[in-house]
Amino acid sequence: MQVDQFPSSDLLHFDKLIQDYLAKNEKLSPFISHFPSIENFRPVIAGKQLSTSHRRILSDVLTEQYRNHHPSAAVSENIDLLREEKTFTVTTGHQLCLFTGPLYFIYKMLSTIKLSRSLKKSYPDLNIVPVYWLASEDHDFDEINHAFFYGKKLEWHTEEKGAVGPMDVTTVLLLVDELKLLLGNDAASIVDLLRSAYTLKDLSNATRHIVNHLFGKYGLVILDANHPGLKGLFRHVMKDELFHGSAYEAVSASSAALQMAGYKTQVNPRGINLFYHDENLRARIERSGDKWKVIDTELAFSESELNDLLNSHPEKFSPNVIMRPLYQETILPNLAYIGGPGELAYWLQLRSLFEKHETHFPILVLRDSAMLITEKTQSRLEKIGIAAVDLFKDRNDLIKGMVNASEASLEKEKEALNSLFDDISARMKAVDVTLENAARGEGQRQLSALEGLEKKMLKALKAKEDTRIQQLEKLMTELFPDGQMQERHDNFFQYSLQFGEDLLDVLLNAFDPLANRLTIVSAV
Repeated sequence: MQVDQFPSSDLLHFDKLIQDYLAKNEKLSPFISHFPSIENFRPVIAGKQLSTSHRRILSDVLTEQYRNHHPSAAVSENIDLLREEKTFTVTTGHQLCLFTGPLYFIYKMLSTIKLSRSLKKSYPDLNIVPVYWLASEDHDFDEINHAFFYGKKLEWHTEEKGAVGPMDVTTVLLLVDELKLLLGNDAASIVDLLRSAYTLKDLSNATRHIVNHLFGKYGLVILDANHPGLKGLFRHVMKDELFHGSAYEAVSASSAALQMAGYKTQVNPRGINLFYHDENLRARIERSGDKWKVIDTELAFSESELNDLLNSHPEKFSPNVIMRPLYQETILPNLAYIGGPGELAYWLQLRSLFEKHETHFPILVLRDSAMLITEKTQSRLEKIGIAAVDLFKDRNDLIKGMVNASEASLEKEKEALNSLFDDISARMKAVDVTLENAARGEGQRQLSALEGLEKKMLKALKAKEDTRIQQLEKLMTELFPDGQMQERHDNFFQYSLQFGEDLLDVLLNAFDPLANRLTIVSAV
């Protein structure tokens, strides 16, 4: 495999907020703890501490969650290390996408592992644990129920509602059979992995099984925060949110400040930024007079009833997009969050909320981006005479560069011909004035012949370039499906089959989330 890397800011089209964040624009300093760099982790480490009892609960919950998942030695060691005060985490989070969903799911995990390794190298006296926050409480089923393989969409349907984590995945096995036909006979190990995953009881366990298989050897710890023991650690924040709704004021103030600085905001806070969470139900909570109602249900609670429920069953309450980062940073000894551009954008609205609850704000790090070029695609790129990196240029500029009409131009030859016949005409006129017209006529005939040849050459060139342009358009459609980057559409297993078992290691070695680079891996 060949690896090439380029500055992501030169090729990827980030909005102004992310461009300025990567450029470390001081206008954004009020909205963050520190800009991402190895040196800037030192003050974050100094300020991030958890109590011994807190760490014990976290480690015990993880041990329980892995009980039937055969954690690797590296994962087991990391779970135990979380009990120690010198252990910290680097975290990414993502929805429970079918078959891991788009490629960038994989890239987020690898970026998290790589940053953990870099921090361990720079701070050798610390233990740094990479963590995947399993978004089991998310209820946006339409966003996670499909995956694309070779342009074909496989889609899972279920009648279940509410949070996706507890959903029964038995019917996904039908899609595994369909996928087997798509991937072919060489995909036996992939099919076996997916079939073993989706025979488990729910989507949370199925996703944990797949991610543990792929990344367990690197020590990646998978945390499902939908647990009463962990929710208990967040109870005081949820109580404040239910009875005082302080997140609205804090996040609105940060959002207004960002807008005044010239940036667009990503999310809008609600009066109460918690859901009520129960079997087949995850619905917003709204206050109406002296009652707290669960939207689109008959459920309603008085203040005392709500307080009793929060104390006895904190797992009945689920943070929304505004509160989830605060929940994460409350229960983890976390130093950095790895996310995509959209995630970092909404995290930048949350600093005031963290200050309100006296919780340390992590360093925000943009995940790595990559493009995978198969042998077949590389061959086609070479045939039309462009490199993979050229595909990130403006499409019209790229096509204009391919069609070079000057290759068919005989302008110099026509100028030379005119000059030649000017000389001939002058000499013939000197001999006999009546011969000048004959010379001029012959010159015009010769010029017309050259112009005819020029037109034939131009026609042939256009025909040739039309073929190249059509080939380019086809490549663009394949590498930027639906007009978006490959990593936001295609599934990892399609490429692991073509690149081989070393693909994860190659990507991990190439990635560096602090470097802000686009990695292009070619199977050559």
